[in-house]
Amino acid sequence: MPADIWNLGVLLWDMIEGKELFRHIHDQESRYSAKLHIAEMIALLGPPPPEVIQRYQYMREYSWPTPVRRGDGIVYETADEYFCGPFFDERGITGLPISIELSFNSRNILGHFLYEDLIPDCRLGDTVSFLRGEEKEAFLDLAKGMLVWHPDTRKTAGELAGHPFLQPKQTSA
Repeated sequence: MPADIWNLGVLLWDMIEGKELFRHIHDQESRYSAKLHIAEMIALLGPPPPEVIQRYQYMREYSWPTPVRRGDGIVYETADEYFCGPFFDERGITGLPISIELSFNSRNILGHFLYEDLIPDCRLGDTVSFLRGEEKEAFLDLAKGMLVWHPDTRKTAGELAGHPFLQPKQTSA
């Protein structure tokens, strides 16, 4: 499943580096912050593709069948409220509402992240210190097949099994 592939990709950092990939996802009071999490994802993986923004905009309108109470006691009816959204604006690259842009061309969907000032100045390669050279590049290539915004474009387990990083090293006798 694509979610499992994502989780395995994130887990690789625990196994190879001994630390979490997404480390700057808590605010000053040590509470989880979806804004900070998305900002770090954008820094490490690049911006989400239009299809992910479209899905986000659609899900903003969805109300849970049963409201959810967070640890602070407040009851929320939507994921957007629960995670303190919105995170992306509702306008596409032409400045028109995304719902209108969809009728013209679905490639125009590109909501902008509302908290660009929170995006750290780091890249995925900056998070790997344990590996060097070709081994580091192979590891990053493997990870980039797993850590893809859109679940349908992630590599499958079968595709990943043949990746050079996972193959045994040839040693001379």
